[in-house]
Order: sequence, then structure tokens, then C-alpha cells
Amino acid sequence: MSELEEQRAVLAAKFEAILPHLDERQRRLLVGAEAQSLGHGGIRAVARAAGVPEPSFRDAFATLAAART
Repeated sequence: MSELEEQRAVLAAKFEAILPHLDERQRRLLVGAEAQSLGHGGIRAVARAAGVPEPSFRDAFATLAAART
């Protein structure tokens, strides 16, 4: 298993365990923060692992920015 595949598997397991227990805002915060922490390619990796459409990260990043203020 490549490093990228391993990373996606870890993310998928994390999201499978936690996302069902979060409301929509909390889910956006989690996936947005996770994507930002991964840097380049983070949006695609998190989107695939969480089953979230890539365009929805615009909302995730806006929610993160609002939470910081």
C-alpha cells in the first residue's frame, strides 16, 4: 500500500467513526481543518476519504474562518 493510499485509509476510518455523530457545521469544521492541515492535495484526499464533494470545501473553509473570529 502506498503512502497516499495509507493516508486515505486512515482518514476514511477516522471519518467513519466521527462524522455520524456531528452536525453539519461540525462536519464542515472537521473536514476543512483536516484538509488545511494536509496542505497541497488535502482537499482531494479528505473529499475522497469523507465522501464529500470537493466544491463543498468552500463552505468548510468559510466556516473555519468564521469560527476563528
